[in-house]
Order: sequence, then structure tokens, then C-alpha cells
Amino acid sequence: MSTSLVAPVRPGPIPVVAASLTLLLAVAAGVHLFWRPSPWVHTFELLMTGVVLLGAIASTIIAPTSLVWPRIITAAGLLAVGEGILVARLAGHQCFVFDVLPDPRYTAFLAAVVGATMVGLLARRVWGRWVAVGLGLCGAVSSGLNAIWWLSAADGQTWLYLVGCFCSALIAINAAAAPMREAFNQGSPGARLWGSPARVVRVVRWMVLVNLPAIPMLLVYAWVQPVVPATRTSAVVLAALLVAGTVLCMARKVVGAWLVAATGLGLLAQTTATAYLGHAAGPQVFFIAGYYVVFWLPAALLSIACGVVLIRPTLELMRRG
Repeated sequence: MSTSLVAPVRPGPIPVVAASLTLLLAVAAGVHLFWRPSPWVHTFELLMTGVVLLGAIASTIIAPTSLVWPRIITAAGLLAVGEGILVARLAGHQCFVFDVLPDPRYTAFLAAVVGATMVGLLARRVWGRWVAVGLGLCGAVSSGLNAIWWLSAADGQTWLYLVGCFCSALIAINAAAAPMREAFNQGSPGARLWGSPARVVRVVRWMVLVNLPAIPMLLVYAWVQPVVPATRTSAVVLAALLVAGTVLCMARKVVGAWLVAATGLGLLAQTTATAYLGHAAGPQVFFIAGYYVVFWLPAALLSIACGVVLIRPTLELMRRG
């Protein structure tokens, strides 16, 4: 396994723009929230704001370079902060003025995934990078949507969602960068597979990446906000199937890709039923259901598309053996 600090590829313009934009938005959000004294601002809020700004500055400096370990340290460090908050919540300590982790099952799930992702990043495992990107995208989109809704309030709840959005975005930006991809693939037993330009491999990679954010959003729906009770149990079942399929897929098992692709049909049914029943229950329920559709529908459609792409190579494998 290579331990070089420099990967053999240069990053493109996207991570540079993304990191710089995140820094600018973090500064603008800080001005928006802290320009006047607020009763909800305490030492913890100031420390977390400093963590966000430090992570954004570091990511912006690293973005145009080919450095790998600084990216790993930045992403793992932000994950470590989140892990500390999750463990504290499991221990009964509420860090925020607004409790976004009321269900201990979901908190324990997140703590386990975040802890494993930190280990995977530090060990340069492909799955660790993939899960970091998935967690980052999930946190950035979910917290970002909530932050937009609460932005006019400019209170502790707004601040909490903005912190979650920026920290998650920085994790995804660092983990998704081309130098990280190259360095992690080189140290992986499946380097030839995951680095292949073949269409089926590209589709499987995207399928896994899009389904990773869908998994926690299925669980948070079932355990925290089941606005359509009839689809609560099915959400847990689908999340379990996606976890199993994703793990097998990352282990380079064809059955894992097929399991995720087949689960896409169930996820499409889950999305359709939740949206339909939510619409029948009223505008507010339909609006909340639409929040989850944002995560579920792309995962369902891409999973089904991946299943179609997998048919031909699977038949060829069967004919060979």
C-alpha cells in the first residue's frame, strides 16, 4: 500500500470551486447568525462554528493540490467531531438546543457507521471513501433543505442545520476528490475493477453512491418521522436490504449489485406509496413526504437502471461457467 502524500493525479476545478463556495457560504452564514447578540449562542456553538470555518479553510487550501493525507485528516477529523456528538447523545447528553437525534436506534446506527467510516478512511479502504462521500452528500442535502426552510428564523435551529450542511459538504468534497479516488483505488484489492472504464462498473459505482444517502433517510423516516405510518415497516426492510446489498457490492460480489438493483423496485414502490398516501393525508404531510422522495427516487431509478445494464454481463458470466 502506498503511503505517499501525493497522488499521481491532479484535482479538477469542481472540488476547488466547491470548497471555496462552502467557505464563502460559511462566512456569510456566520455573519447572518452572529451579527447581533443571541441568547442561544454559547461556548459550544462558538466552538462548532470554529470547527466549520477551520475545516472550510483547510479544504480550500488543499483543494487545488494532489495531497491525499491532508484530505483524509480533514474528512476524518470532521467525522470525529460528529462521532463525539453522537456518542454524547447516546450517553444522555444533549449538545444542541434542538434535539435532532430523538431516537436512540438511529443515533446508534449513525455512530456505528461514522466510526467505521473514520477507520476506513484512515486505513485507505475504498469502502471507507465511498461511505464518506455518501454520508457527506446525505448530510449536506438533508441539512441544507432544512436550513433553507429555517433560514429566516436565524436562531439555534438554523445554525444547527447550517453546521450540519457545511460539515457534511466538506467531508464529501475531500473524500470525492480525484487524488483520493486514485490513491484509495491503488491500495485496494479491487483496484482493476473499480478503476475500470466499463459502463457496467461506472453504473454500479453510481448506484452504490446514490443508495448510500437513501439508507439513513429510510431509517430516519421510519424511526423519527413516519408521516405515512403504512410505509414505516417497509422503510426499515428496504434499508436492511440496501445495507446488505451495498456491503456485498463493495466486496465485489455480483449478487450484491443484483440485490441493490432488485431493491430499487421496492424503493420505487415505497416512494410512490408514501407520496400518494401523503398527498391524500393533506398538504403538510405531502410536503414532508416530498423531502424523503428527494433521496429515495434517484436511488430507486438508478438501481433499476443498473439492473437493466447488469442483464447482459450476467448472462455472459452464466454461459461461461
